[in-house]
Amino acid sequence: MRSRTRGAVVGVLLVLAGIACRSPEGIAPATPTATRGRVAVLPFRVRGFLDATGAFSAVQDAGDISDELGVYVAERLTSSLEELGQDTVPAAKVVDATPVSGAAIYDPRLAARIARDVGAEVAVMGAIRRYVQRQGSALSVESPASIEYQTMAVAADSGTVIGTYLFDFTQQPLAADLTNLPDFVQGGGKWRTREEILDRSIPKMAKKIASTLRGRRGGK
Repeated sequence: MRSRTRGAVVGVLLVLAGIACRSPEGIAPATPTATRGRVAVLPFRVRGFLDATGAFSAVQDAGDISDELGVYVAERLTSSLEELGQDTVPAAKVVDATPVSGAAIYDPRLAARIARDVGAEVAVMGAIRRYVQRQGSALSVESPASIEYQTMAVAADSGTVIGTYLFDFTQQPLAADLTNLPDFVQGGGKWRTREEILDRSIPKMAKKIASTLRGRRGGK
């Protein structure tokens, strides 16, 4: 009898030891607590647009746009928001948490889930539809650079879209519209590349998003 009892005790100890040594693989980590006002910027999707529901829809005539451009925009937008004093999740962490293009439906529901997973209160998502390089030089072009992209801010707790923004710009000759003079001067007084236009647009986009977030916090 004593031998059986001893064997049972040993068995229990072995089971407990096995549980203690078991790999945590497969055990879902706890979701980080969302920090008030913190923003997570998802990699933008390219060669398409966000429809009325916020879901990404691909287009066939978008041209050759690398998926890396979507990551670049997310990184730059994150940095610009940080410069405005906005609390953000590191871009690399959000990229790691986001399914690669084509692996999941890219929409506000996904954006909200990613934001919750990384401890953010707001997600920012977007789509780049047009990214056309100028044909010519800084002094003379056959056709100018042209860019179009959308951005949406999404509440992580509900998946509700709280802000929508559009950047749609094709550089025009100064003679065609003198209201372009300030932008023309700030852009160096030349025909800009698509990269130059994009880089100048992102801080302005960040200001719009930050303004929306400030208004939202003020309304709570």
